[in-house]
Amino acid sequence: LLDPSAVALGLARLVRDPDEDFSEEVALELAAREGGELVVSGEVGSVGNGFLLTARILSAEDGAVIAPFRESAKDLEGLIDAIDAISAKIRGKMGEALRSVASSEPLHQATTTSLDALRKYTYAIQRAPRGTISGQRAIEVMEEAIALDTTFAEAYRCLSILINNYGGSMERRATAATQAFRLRDRLPLRKRVLVEASYHNYVTGEYREAARAYRGLLDMDSLDAPAAINLAGITMEGGDYGEAADLLRAHPKPGDIVWTFNLTAALSGLAKYDEAEQLLAEARTALPGHPYLAPTRGMVFSLQGREEEALEELVAGKPFPAGVAPWAAYIEGVIHARAGRFDLALAKFAETDELLATRGAHAERMHYGQAAPFLVGWMGGDRERGMQELQALTERLPVEEMAPVDRAFAGTALIYALVGAGAEAETLLDKYVAQVPVESDPAGRSDADVARALVRILDGISVEESQLRPAVDALRTDRVGRLYLGHGHESAGDAEEAIEAYEAYLSGGYFDLPQFVLHLPAPVVHERLGVLYEAEGHSEKAIEHYLSLIHI
Repeated sequence: LLDPSAVALGLARLVRDPDEDFSEEVALELAAREGGELVVSGEVGSVGNGFLLTARILSAEDGAVIAPFRESAKDLEGLIDAIDAISAKIRGKMGEALRSVASSEPLHQATTTSLDALRKYTYAIQRAPRGTISGQRAIEVMEEAIALDTTFAEAYRCLSILINNYGGSMERRATAATQAFRLRDRLPLRKRVLVEASYHNYVTGEYREAARAYRGLLDMDSLDAPAAINLAGITMEGGDYGEAADLLRAHPKPGDIVWTFNLTAALSGLAKYDEAEQLLAEARTALPGHPYLAPTRGMVFSLQGREEEALEELVAGKPFPAGVAPWAAYIEGVIHARAGRFDLALAKFAETDELLATRGAHAERMHYGQAAPFLVGWMGGDRERGMQELQALTERLPVEEMAPVDRAFAGTALIYALVGAGAEAETLLDKYVAQVPVESDPAGRSDADVARALVRILDGISVEESQLRPAVDALRTDRVGRLYLGHGHESAGDAEEAIEAYEAYLSGGYFDLPQFVLHLPAPVVHERLGVLYEAEGHSEKAIEHYLSLIHI
């Protein structure tokens, strides 16, 4: 039996007054939500001076009557005996009734007035991490759940996370997180804190506040795996791979691709590649056939300079489903780029764009599309071709149809600044200020600040006066900031500071799904360090980095 406290909590998630009559309809919905299989319902009616008792066992799945019962009492004195008799009949039939219905898993415990919305929500959050539905399908189903209950705070929060993990409009990610935040008072404390953390992650950019919220949840419940996984992501991006790995190992979820991917990233950041490979080998059992595993293994091999094995992994994983194929093509491009095969890399990046175009994924095309101009413009040193690639990217996208935040003005301006095109960068930064709301774009705001600082350096202002250091310190991903800082010092002629920043960039192997500034630059950074050390008279260090090019 469902105990009274569980009933009370269930009614709260139904957004129902606990003093309201507990009807058969409510009981059936509560049973469906909690994984109950049967509901017993009944009435007592008066017939003259006597009483008629009726009862029935109902299937929680569809409300069908499995067994009806009837008992009568001539008067009030016989009522107790009638109740005992009908109760005995119900108990006698219960075992048979249980065998006649299929057992069902409980739905996720979430606050919503709509049972159908809860079913869709549960479907998406249970299947996407296991790979039994694609990330894009999970996003669609979550949108359907929200359409059924526009006050479903937890669905809004999960939608923002799904978009972050599997791609989509950055504007939609921000609006979903904002809507969850506005509705958070409907939720119990733990869920409310999760919503607040997501809001800081995707809207305000106050990542330390998000981390503080997750730590608070772990203080309340040290076994809170979602809090640990999310906190690990923040600490890892801040550069503390050790804490991230410890958090994830202390909260194992081997049947969850996000947990697996994050721990792989943390171990790679610690250069513990053997452990990362072992984890991914075990994941083949925990997540059989999951399409994200082959590209992830390929990336781990690539980080070690094992390009052929990396490419073999991708071949073995084919054919990839539509939701994963663009990322797999991109990873293949990364592998070629790190091996110095730029033409092959550009061809795979073009394939990524074509695959995304078939889905109408304009925001993702803009995001992934920046890899090609960065490759030829910054890594290849061909400024003009890099600018041409950037222009071609904006021309092949329906920019005017896209939400302002999805136009990636700041990120594109940053690439222009990196390749030395200060005037073009400033033009885009002006558009960013004019068109993109200040709120809901923390990544864009950070990119814009870095781009402005690099433009100032191009104009002859010192790194200190340019405000580059505070700009990179505000970035979510510490390692990305080290690259930009190294480039800024190199551009300003500050050899020692450039060396320090570039060495810090190379000190970790962390990667994320589409962050090309983490995936691509290592070979060129080694080359530039070789040149810088040689100019400073440190021949042995220069040779060390030149030799590293052979092993990337």
